[in-house]
Amino acid sequence: MEAYERGVSALQQRRYAEAAKLLQAVIDAYPDEKELHERAHVYLSVCRRQAMPLDATPKTFEERVYAATLAINAGAYGSGLAALEALAGESPNNDHVQFMLAVVHTLRGDLEKARLALEHAVELNPENRFLARQDADLEALRRDPAFRQIVDRPQPIRRDRRSSRGRAPR
Repeated sequence: MEAYERGVSALQQRRYAEAAKLLQAVIDAYPDEKELHERAHVYLSVCRRQAMPLDATPKTFEERVYAATLAINAGAYGSGLAALEALAGESPNNDHVQFMLAVVHTLRGDLEKARLALEHAVELNPENRFLARQDADLEALRRDPAFRQIVDRPQPIRRDRRSSRGRAPR
């Protein structure tokens, strides 16, 4: 019981490797103690789960956009740009990705690419005009005369093509 208690104590103190060794020793030393085995196995599985490194790799599209945004905010423009370019390759009509491309290109001083990305972002979602006017990261781009043309350009009215029953065509 002393070895079991030391194992549980180590687990509570988050010393998972030590706890796992102690609990495994209890299991090995007392093969006939079924109830003790069950509890030790439960704690042992906790130790193994906690000892595994967490995979922090972003997996979903949204997680990857967020990771790229964090990289840019941290000043890692190269890795942020690479991530955004990969995302744009997968989803070229994602307005958020296009807007973030405008931001990172502006921060890197490539105003031509920034302008093109912002223009695309605004075409995809006219609300990006308002964001562009407010975003401090686009300050250098705002000095470009083309910026006004992008954010002040009236958006064409898009009419939904609906059938007489009010459903969109297939």
